Amino acid sequence: MAPLSLKSSLFLLAGTCLYLVPSVRSVTSYANVFYNPDVLAAGDFNQSTLNAQSTIIQWAGILASQGPWTVTSKEMAPPSGDKHDYMSFSPYAWPDCSKAGNTTELTPEQIWTTCEYVTRDGQFNPDARMVNDIGNFDDMADAVFYNSLAWIIGGDLEYSTNAVNFIQSWFLSPDTGMNPNLNYAQMKRGPGGRNGTHTGVLDLKCLTKVVNGVLILRDKKAPAWTADLDGKMIAWAKEYITWLQTASIAQEEEASTNNHGSFYFNQLGALQLLIGDKDAVQKAVQVYFSGIYAGQISANGDQPFESARTRPYHYRAYNLAAMITNARIGEYAGINVWNTTTSSGTTIQSALDFAIAQQPGNDDPSELYPHVAAVAMQYGDPQGKYGTFLRSKLNVDLTKAPFYLWDSLSVEGIATPTSNDISTPTSSHAGRVKPTAKSEGSSTGKEDSSALSDFAVSKLLYGAIVTVSAVSRYFISDLNLTFPWSFSILTATMFADELKTFRRLGLRYVLLQILNFASVLASGLMMWKGLGLFTNTESPIVVVLSGSMEPAFYRGDLLFLTNPLNERYVTGDITVYKVPGADIPIVHRVLETHDVPPKQKRGSPGVEATVIDEGRQ
Repeated sequence: MAPLSLKSSLFLLAGTCLYLVPSVRSVTSYANVFYNPDVLAAGDFNQSTLNAQSTIIQWAGILASQGPWTVTSKEMAPPSGDKHDYMSFSPYAWPDCSKAGNTTELTPEQIWTTCEYVTRDGQFNPDARMVNDIGNFDDMADAVFYNSLAWIIGGDLEYSTNAVNFIQSWFLSPDTGMNPNLNYAQMKRGPGGRNGTHTGVLDLKCLTKVVNGVLILRDKKAPAWTADLDGKMIAWAKEYITWLQTASIAQEEEASTNNHGSFYFNQLGALQLLIGDKDAVQKAVQVYFSGIYAGQISANGDQPFESARTRPYHYRAYNLAAMITNARIGEYAGINVWNTTTSSGTTIQSALDFAIAQQPGNDDPSELYPHVAAVAMQYGDPQGKYGTFLRSKLNVDLTKAPFYLWDSLSVEGIATPTSNDISTPTSSHAGRVKPTAKSEGSSTGKEDSSALSDFAVSKLLYGAIVTVSAVSRYFISDLNLTFPWSFSILTATMFADELKTFRRLGLRYVLLQILNFASVLASGLMMWKGLGLFTNTESPIVVVLSGSMEPAFYRGDLLFLTNPLNERYVTGDITVYKVPGADIPIVHRVLETHDVPPKQKRGSPGVEATVIDEGRQ
């Protein structure tokens, strides 16, 4: 058990503030994407897609600034001892330490090996991200796809070079390349050891995006994508395909009847496209649509294996992404499966029609938007129901979404571009965004005369940081932060892209964001101190760190504490107390109470609580 100290609360609040302050740029990762790479490489885009093109270029830059990513960057090695092996923990597995028999607090490592792990469907265990190969892979896949597209759109070789570098770092480099297997993906921890599970095959579902990017680079003959690299990537793909088709956990995933099986065929089909085996692609797509697909959509259009899950809206959209991707891979390989029916006589369109009629609940309704556009693109929208759905749900300009680039024909006219949004392209030519010219010297236009220089913005950021530091030191005596004036120059160098965005937005916007941040920070500090006074406790909220109180409390649970004056402790109360000399408070249940002489009493009148470690009873 550990209290949220004022220092921890301050920085937690600061992170929350940064999240709440309106962001000028963000990247959405679609569940999966595949579109005809020949069409994308040709670059003959509809004039109405200029906003989507601008967003893709913007996202490519954001992602490129975060890379490269490698499978060897993780601090923890898999059971093989080789960091080149991909590794992840099962996201929905939680420890149950009720039978561990421990009498003292367990360390995280002891919990991983001693406690049984149970599955809580849809409930994400945060410590699964202590090893983040999956997050790094997803970012890399998006970066490859969007940088390849940005090169086609804008013609800047920097983007294609970015994509090639990211592929090399993750797959091909002798120092950082990933071994072509998922033997340690979504490991379920516990006494039985750390072994990969079939669900871990899902981790690499976005290989489809990587393949899409590689095919664009290959088709358009990107200078950085050499024949040597192409050969090495084909060799890697062949080894991984062999693993997909022979490893026991991969075969188990292939047989999964829900979205896991659908995404398995996304990977297999895409990689077979990469190695140039279209016959194998056609076979894989036919196996999917004549196999597990037949039972995935019921007569009313529902997806029973997804609707039975804890988040049905999300999982329906998730499997739709996989089904649409399989259909598009098949179409590129020369077979049309869009009208293939399930055993109930339904199609992908039936599944989409049912999904859009459901309420999202706590899930994000935008998960369905790309699928609505894709279905409208393929099946048409003669009654206008898909357009009506998108118009009624969207609160942003649809034409800025990247998927509008490849599914624009289905949604033209649904949204009207706004001229003052930062995603709006500055100019266009032949249906493509024209890169902004790079010029030397300063401009004399009215807009530029009121803009901020990078150094001016850096001074503002410097001032904001110093202000926050001063406020923090006022509340936290042991927090010593000093920022030399040279920090402003460092800021201008490290955050060049962000500074350019601030410069476009102007002084008033920057000052407003700083004021918003300061206001929320001050409000949060006052709320925390006020809550402490109201509850009569130093830390009104604590976090459970150990499993000693399971099943009453689990690791990660938050406890709200109160300490009323002149109130007796009684048997059954749950108390949090500190042992002299120990930094971490302890939570236990009161099992016995004893009357003590008045001169020895402390706290509650006439009674003293004796807390006995439940682990020893």
